[in-house]
Amino acid sequence: MSTPGSAPSSLRRRISTRRQIIGGVICLLCFYIYYLFGSGRWMTFQIEGSSMEPTLLAGERVLVDRRLRAPVARGDLVVFHDPRPRYHEDLLIKRVSALPGDQIEVRGGRLYVNGLLEVVPGVVDPVVPDTGDTARTLGDNEVFLLGDNRATSFDSTEFGPLSTDALLGRVTIRIWPLGRLGRVP
Repeated sequence: MSTPGSAPSSLRRRISTRRQIIGGVICLLCFYIYYLFGSGRWMTFQIEGSSMEPTLLAGERVLVDRRLRAPVARGDLVVFHDPRPRYHEDLLIKRVSALPGDQIEVRGGRLYVNGLLEVVPGVVDPVVPDTGDTARTLGDNEVFLLGDNRATSFDSTEFGPLSTDALLGRVTIRIWPLGRLGRVP
């Protein structure tokens, strides 16, 4: 038989257990958030300007994985410091168009990689500024980076190939705005 005082005691135990569970979940969540951002593995990046349109729009935010365990692949979006000394603190985001050892050539406003025309889904106007350079082969540690909006992009057509050592991370997902949340093509 239950006594009149036993019901509140049972209720207190359930509330206490529930509080402990909620506290544990909050601690785990805090640890996870620290792991993601405090450990230095992840960083967020806000898009400024129009050089990556239509893939990424000004004001959007992406999550960048700073661990480049696997080599970058053609088509990856990467973040790096602006190679111009005056703007070196600024971060840029571009698409990897050619990899170490690839032969590149800009001909008739189009980029050819290993003799094949570069095709990037979603790039509205793939015209590349003709730099007047002849074909060249990228070094063992070089990548060629282009913006998706070629007309407004400051990229490898201006600063040349970039060392893979200069890459800070690879874009994984768009995290803002929520209506466009998801993987970045």
